[in-house]
Amino acid sequence: MRRFRRSTAFRGVSQSERRNADLFLAELLSGAGVPPTAFPASEEEEVPARSPALLAAISTKLQTLDRHVRRRQKGPAGRESSSGEDFVPTSVPGVGVEFDRLISNLFDLENAAINDGYSFEQRVSAFRKIYHKGPGWDIVIPGAKAVTSPPSWNKGALAQAVKDVLALKIVDIQGKPTTVSHLFTGMDADNYPVKPLDLRFSIIPVAKISSNKAQATYAGDLGSVCYEYQQARGKVPFAKAARNLDSAVMKAVFTTHASDADMGGNADAYSLVPDKSVTVVQNLFEYYTAPPGAGMHLRWYHLMRAIIGGRSGSAVSTELKDDVFSAAEAYAVGSKSDKGYVLNILTSRGPGIINPTFWDLAMNSATWTIDEFLDRAQVQLDALQKSLGLTP
Repeated sequence: MRRFRRSTAFRGVSQSERRNADLFLAELLSGAGVPPTAFPASEEEEVPARSPALLAAISTKLQTLDRHVRRRQKGPAGRESSSGEDFVPTSVPGVGVEFDRLISNLFDLENAAINDGYSFEQRVSAFRKIYHKGPGWDIVIPGAKAVTSPPSWNKGALAQAVKDVLALKIVDIQGKPTTVSHLFTGMDADNYPVKPLDLRFSIIPVAKISSNKAQATYAGDLGSVCYEYQQARGKVPFAKAARNLDSAVMKAVFTTHASDADMGGNADAYSLVPDKSVTVVQNLFEYYTAPPGAGMHLRWYHLMRAIIGGRSGSAVSTELKDDVFSAAEAYAVGSKSDKGYVLNILTSRGPGIINPTFWDLAMNSATWTIDEFLDRAQVQLDALQKSLGLTP
């Protein structure tokens, strides 16, 4: 097993920052206000990591899908679209009334933001901040920290449009529930890339994630699964919990914390390649109304293509484990205020020689989370291949 990587990049810090960091570390080490950590139970035997084999199978399937995607890119467009100032969204049969409402409100908001002088990237940030904003997101997407809500959005019909968009965080699009807020987090991170992303608590470097886009999308959600799986099982023998998978619990936690809607929105951030010569809304409209075989229907193909990137299964598996392991730490502190989780990892520092450590529990949970993720990705790719009438 690989240990998580700690950041070695330090900047100059003031005396007040050092004092705050010392206080944070003192609180962390003292355990003040930290509830006892609950360890997971298991009813199954030890399970070896399946991710290398799953990644190999997925890579083979992607090669089959490649032929279809290349043919479609060379062929005629599925539907003629308007461009630039001529674009006005219309209702497309079968896409869904929720999407119609979302795109209509976004259309009005974007036009107002353009009049306020906002660039394409700033408009994406403003849309993202309708759903997700605050200090934690400023760490993940530091380049967008200064972007504020367009002045025109603060009153009248546009203020109501913002509320309507917020209410449409999860939207049924062509029969697929999609968390559009996750699309915007991924698009925003892509506009202001950070590779790798340092995770720090105060000024204390803890770990790294391969990119801020990964943390803003699939890795962040998988990190929450990894953490919640460990918390879901209560007080049981630690050695058994650290070594054995309870697949039923993993599936239940995964469905709750990395739902199909959430992962669909994450995948869309990799599948939708925006044309910045037109509006954000036109990009969304053309992507989500595309017919089968294009647009959102290829979301899992493009997500897995982006994750694998032509690398070996072992390299991809290692990166995924490191990302999910670290994202669980970020989720523990950022979303759950559980400093004890990070303390347990910092003090165990690595795998146990005879008896498992908390590091073993966290890393094995990350491995099992990734296996479940890849199982679900394979199901999605199988369904896509079947829908396209392709043979392996």
